[in-house]
Amino acid sequence: MDYFPPQGDGEGYTGLEMLLVSLSGCSATAVTVLLGKMHKTVNGLTIDACGIRQEAPPYTFSRIDLSFTLVSPDVTLADLEKAIRTAESSLCPVWALLKGNVEIIVHHDIKAN
Repeated sequence: MDYFPPQGDGEGYTGLEMLLVSLSGCSATAVTVLLGKMHKTVNGLTIDACGIRQEAPPYTFSRIDLSFTLVSPDVTLADLEKAIRTAESSLCPVWALLKGNVEIIVHHDIKAN
């Protein structure tokens, strides 16, 4: 972990950036496990997370955008949407902590291979 200069070197993740990494990792694990239980093939999953910070202290996130890009030959958009909804509602504890405090917007796409 790090912080912006002059307090830090600016080379590592800040606490809020680590929160985005944690949300992304937790969501990715849940979605991948759920799709596996649906007997779907997951050849890759990328999540890009972007947070919009409030302009006044304590500078928390007011919004987080999560963009899921799945690589699979057999997952449908309905499958992916169901897995994301389930991850949000009951499997990802990081999402549960943020829910109700931060607006989380989900984008998703599937690339066949």
